[in-house]
Amino acid sequence: MADCNRAIALAPDDANGWLWRASILLLTRQVAEALSDCEKALAADPGFSQAHSLLGQCLAALGRVDEALASFDRALDIEPDQSTISSKIFTLDFMADASVAQHQQARHVWWEQIGAKIASAAAGSHENSRDPDRRLVLGYVSSDFHTHSAAFIFEPVLQHHDRAQFEIVCYACSPKTDATTSEFQGIADRWRDASQWSDDRLAAQIRADGVDILIDLSGHTSGNRLGVFARKPAPVQAHGWGHGTGTGLPTIDYLFSDPVAIPAAVRHLFAETIVDLPCFVTLAPLPPGIARAPTPALANGFITFGVFNRISKISNEAVEVWSRILERVPGSRLLIKDTALDAQLVRDNLLARFAACRLPAERVDLLGATSRDEHLATFNRVDIGLDPFPQNGGVSTWEALQMGVPVVAKLGHSLPSRAAGSILTALGLPEWVADSDEAYVEIAASRGLQIGELDKLRGELPGQIRAAAAGNPISYVQAVDDAYRAMWKRYCNDGG
Repeated sequence: MADCNRAIALAPDDANGWLWRASILLLTRQVAEALSDCEKALAADPGFSQAHSLLGQCLAALGRVDEALASFDRALDIEPDQSTISSKIFTLDFMADASVAQHQQARHVWWEQIGAKIASAAAGSHENSRDPDRRLVLGYVSSDFHTHSAAFIFEPVLQHHDRAQFEIVCYACSPKTDATTSEFQGIADRWRDASQWSDDRLAAQIRADGVDILIDLSGHTSGNRLGVFARKPAPVQAHGWGHGTGTGLPTIDYLFSDPVAIPAAVRHLFAETIVDLPCFVTLAPLPPGIARAPTPALANGFITFGVFNRISKISNEAVEVWSRILERVPGSRLLIKDTALDAQLVRDNLLARFAACRLPAERVDLLGATSRDEHLATFNRVDIGLDPFPQNGGVSTWEALQMGVPVVAKLGHSLPSRAAGSILTALGLPEWVADSDEAYVEIAASRGLQIGELDKLRGELPGQIRAAAAGNPISYVQAVDDAYRAMWKRYCNDGG
């Protein structure tokens, strides 16, 4: 930051200084300040594609989805760029009326402009032994082998593989390390720090390691190595858990999901073959020592609805629906928690959006960043979770349920808008899934008037989760292991 400030002081008309500082501000979650610096970079150089792209990321983080997509399109008009296309793909998850076809078309553009060119120059056949029953080498590629929401999803998968059947190699693509990284290093048979490696070097190492099935854990999220997967360094390639919406790469053979997340009617639109699991995601059990409290309405005398998702997921439609719910339930309150709420500008903007829907600020409580243990303990203040839409929660939905807090979800058309419905259905709670705004309001409002039933469900939920294959890591990973073996046998039998 000091270097950027110095660069700007020395050359205030150079767009690069403003862009560099905006990048650091965004990295440190000072989104409003980053947006301002992007605008200054573009004032200095209106044709600066990287500044348009970073501006899009800032706008997306603030929930200004349409403006963000327009910025990405301006950047791509100037210069086709792998990361900008991925940013656009990721941001489409937040667009209310985006169809599965639109989502997959954007991924097809990535393949046409970026992936196909990489694939045409890549090495061809593989030397892996085609023994259908031997111990297989699984290669996991991720930039999230550290404390990150995605890591909570895929860590139990790696942890519970049958090690007699599978050897695990992890390719860590981020320089960030912490205690969670150490846990992954303990799980892996072989650990590769690929954070400074080119795609060519990483692909060559994957071949040298004899990886049989290579799994992408990032999709089009930040830090992805899809360029490596376009090279097809392993004979079988799959994607799961990190993004889950499909990559659009014909070189990735399989996509882990479930029948609710990706219905049969749209599966033909995907580049990958869909493989069903008990749920498209699972979650590691809660850390030990996290106490669960009775439903807080018993002591409070009023219902508290909770939203523990990124602010960027809170659409105007969701704000309007949530305001209607609080209007229906007398004395109820709304508790919203996200790290972005440490910024006063973000807090003010969010409260203004609720005020526009006739929900006064005094009925909305805002909380910012805490440790994960404190974050989980805060669910003890919530009676009913309200899942955002069009992009649903994933980890936040799981965490609420693990803490005994039931969640209302709205089922949309594309996978990002079906995630919470998938989780609730997999755990035996389909009655909490709505198919319209009206049904969502009705479920939340009617359940909010049944405090005794809420408390009963709160006590039952942890056991219900453990009994479901989706919530039991051992059962869940057995299904994953079986899927990997089936993939490999298919490869051996059909000649590749």
